[in-house]
Amino acid sequence: MVTNVSNNSLIRKVFLQFFIMIVLLLCIGSLAYAAPVKRAPVFNQAGVDFSSAEVFEMTNSYQNILSVTVTSPQAGYVVLTGSGYVSMSSPNDIGGWAAFSIGTVSSGSNNDNETAVAIPAGTGHGSIYNIPFSLTAVVPVAAGSNTFYLVGIRDPNSSFSSINAVSPKLTAIYIQNRM
Repeated sequence: MVTNVSNNSLIRKVFLQFFIMIVLLLCIGSLAYAAPVKRAPVFNQAGVDFSSAEVFEMTNSYQNILSVTVTSPQAGYVVLTGSGYVSMSSPNDIGGWAAFSIGTVSSGSNNDNETAVAIPAGTGHGSIYNIPFSLTAVVPVAAGSNTFYLVGIRDPNSSFSSINAVSPKLTAIYIQNRM
């Protein structure tokens, strides 16, 4: 019997390629059935919440105008912004003020984060004044639920017939790290 050498080499090459292909398919197939990769929890995601109102009539004592609760996945910081405008109606010439603060203190002043608007005496009677206000603060937070407040008070000695916070807004943005 006469054997052709070139046919044997060709058969060996085809067999070897077939064998390598089977091994690769088995390896790839076992990867496809490997345990799924679980996503690790991501703790440094930012989050935002806000609250708003149309009109809030202010009184002579500190009141919560708005509140926002942020659930922090871990310790970090919350950037707070409180804004709106004050509408004051004056029947005489005495003047008056309104103060606002943002932070974690409910129904009281957050002294580090406070601003005020004022109408001085002698500006005229029977006038309505609309004055914008805005505050921004960065507050450290612990993991879990954290509540923040926009608090306001009007001048207890003022003769203004009304002092209102108009279109107040409170925004809280959670971030994990400071720069």
